[in-house]
Amino acid sequence: MPPQKTQGIVLGFTDWHETSKIVAFYTKDFGKIRGVAKGARRKKSKFSPLEILSHHTIVFYKREDKDLYTLSECQAEETFPNIRKDIKKVAYGAYLVELVAAVSTSEKNEPLFDLFSKALHFLEKKEDFEIIIRAFETRLLDILGFGLQLDSCLICKKELKVNFKLNPGLGGLICIHHLQDGIRLSEETRRFLKSPGIKKVSSETRKELKTVLQNSILYHIGKRLKSLDFLEAIERE
Repeated sequence: MPPQKTQGIVLGFTDWHETSKIVAFYTKDFGKIRGVAKGARRKKSKFSPLEILSHHTIVFYKREDKDLYTLSECQAEETFPNIRKDIKKVAYGAYLVELVAAVSTSEKNEPLFDLFSKALHFLEKKEDFEIIIRAFETRLLDILGFGLQLDSCLICKKELKVNFKLNPGLGGLICIHHLQDGIRLSEETRRFLKSPGIKKVSSETRKELKTVLQNSILYHIGKRLKSLDFLEAIERE
């Protein structure tokens, strides 16, 4: 396989032999990959800029008969220093990394890469971390094909204006005539889910969005992410 060049965001590391590392990336053109960065643990390694959440242009080639690549070059594009200075931003960034790692494959998904990159740039520059994450989660579900049905009841198909609840397993809203249990949503929450963005929303809507989106993600990935424990501990401080 000839050398390949792409953009990649670092998801994590594993030590490999005495001086090297295996680096996990989410890339623009190849999805999730793992590459050996030879000598990366040495102090003056050319791979020293590789840090979790950093964005690089990388050059790599396939290792024969192995599910690994070998990195030959990396050029830092963005290291997101403001994220690294703020423990809250670190917690939200760790959640983004674990979530992307959980839902991604080795298949190319450029919209997911672009969403991930954009979320990190917002997290670097903005202060409303919670809404950045809620907008990311909403768009992530759409990209993965799990976008919520928000206009009509999934059972009777009638247009919904008031009195509806969300069923994460079914992927949308159901009128109260057909669903007694479920997550009740305000109209403000529904508007955000239909058109997510970095905007002002009430504290009650924030709570609803967190409940709706994290329940929906949990349903689809089948496990609670470990980074949520750290994130929730930071949010309580």
